[in-house]
Amino acid sequence: MKYEHYRPLCRKCHRKEDLNRYPRPPKLPCSVEACDKLAKVRGLCNNHYVMQRYVRKGRAPRFCSVEGCDAKHRALGFCTVHYKQDFYQRKKGG
Repeated sequence: MKYEHYRPLCRKCHRKEDLNRYPRPPKLPCSVEACDKLAKVRGLCNNHYVMQRYVRKGRAPRFCSVEGCDAKHRALGFCTVHYKQDFYQRKKGG
């Protein structure tokens, strides 16, 4: 084949019938009790895995400083929505 050196895999791995030879394992639910999402990494859903990473590094995840808002922090202590509101208020001079 002319461009065979560009393929990182052998010819056999490019056949469609070989895709069913190694099926993916079934997705399991998140190992946290109250969570109904499917696990992606180490038995945890994406949200719980990210929380675990923050705890492992010694940092706690930050949330929006506006009362009643539980969204993740983006900048200046606000989530994306409240940051944009604050930005436009400062831009107007209010």
